[in-house]
Amino acid sequence: MPDPEVLLLDEPTSGLDPFEMKIIRDLIIKLKSDRLVLMSSHLLSEVSEVCDEVIFINHGRILARDKVANISREFRAKAVIVEFLDPVDDKIISTIKGMGLEVQKNNGNSVIIAYDGNNEARAEILRKLIEVGRVIRYDSVGSELEEAYISILKNGSDQ
Repeated sequence: MPDPEVLLLDEPTSGLDPFEMKIIRDLIIKLKSDRLVLMSSHLLSEVSEVCDEVIFINHGRILARDKVANISREFRAKAVIVEFLDPVDDKIISTIKGMGLEVQKNNGNSVIIAYDGNNEARAEILRKLIEVGRVIRYDSVGSELEEAYISILKNGSDQ
């Protein structure tokens, strides 16, 4: 079998089940260690997992090109989902509002909280919520690359 120096992959996991997608992602990560791998994909969570650099293209025009880490840092998530063992109560809601934050969604045992994207603020949110409730999950909402793509596409500007 040939051993090319450059691989061009177009939507390499399209149509695969989650198990097969993981196998392909792991293979791409292994292959990129000793060759150039160019991959097109609309699955930005997958891109952030396997790629070192990203180029956003719209109608044949390059809108942005940079390292995934740089773009992710610039467009970090601006909301967190917090899941509690018990139902969200008034004490939790007051704590969130007391920090000057907005509850975007309340789903019984979980809330989505908008914030400025700052890591220190994110840590402070978690610290205060642990004081008033039994937190069992704390994650960013959405993909940073997805946020970046949407923002860059809306602005149509070069980065």
